[in-house]
This record gives sequence, C-alpha cells and structure tokens, in this order.
Amino acid sequence: MKTYLVIFSAIFGFLTLSSQEINFEHIAANNGLSQISVMSIYQDEHGYMWFGTREGLNRFDGQDIEVYLSDESDMNGIPSNLINTIVGDQDGQLYILCGYKHLVSFNKRQKNFQVIHDDVRTIAQGKKNLW
Repeated sequence: MKTYLVIFSAIFGFLTLSSQEINFEHIAANNGLSQISVMSIYQDEHGYMWFGTREGLNRFDGQDIEVYLSDESDMNGIPSNLINTIVGDQDGQLYILCGYKHLVSFNKRQKNFQVIHDDVRTIAQGKKNLW
C-alpha cells in the first residue's frame, strides 16, 4: 500500500508541474491580419511574430499588426504579396521566399526589401546557414 501511495504522489506531482499555463491568442483578419491563409510563421530575436500570407507579410508586436504589401512603384518594396517562407539569421536579417520564386532580404531598420535571387523554389534555416 505504501508503494502505491508513493507512485500516486509521484504521478500527481509530475502532472501538477507539467500543467503550466499557456497563453494563446487567435489572430485573424478582423485583428488586422492581411489574409487568413498563413503560409509561414517566424519569431524574430525581438519577439515579433512574422506571418506570411497570400496577401502580404505581416508583423505582429503583441498589440498591432503591420502589413507589407507589394507595390510596383516601390523599388524597395516586396515583389509579391504571396509569402511562402520566412526565416531569419543570427544577425537579425529576415529572408523571405515570395511568389514561389523571389528570394528577398528585409532590412528591419530601414524597412526595405532587396531581391537576392529571382529563381528560388524553397529556403530553409540551418544552425548557421540559409539553405
């Protein structure tokens, strides 16, 4: 009987420790998200959440959403609203695959985009390299 009591206490203690409260907030178009089909999610070193949708790049700071959309007249803008993948590097740079072909870097300080390559099919983040 004492063995069962020890086992029960251990299981109860484990369940109590593992039941941490998790905050989760749904973000939708009525919160400012540009489109509900999210293709990619990335959290940067400042805690900002970046969402790639079929209608632009979205940055969520915990309160507000800032949307970056393609504008043909803006030479420093993003070339396509279709955001396939978002990754980042240890220097805080974002790399975005958009329109299923454009590899783009995003300078968060200057808020401008630069096309790196126009014939890329996929990107992934390794420990130290962008693939």
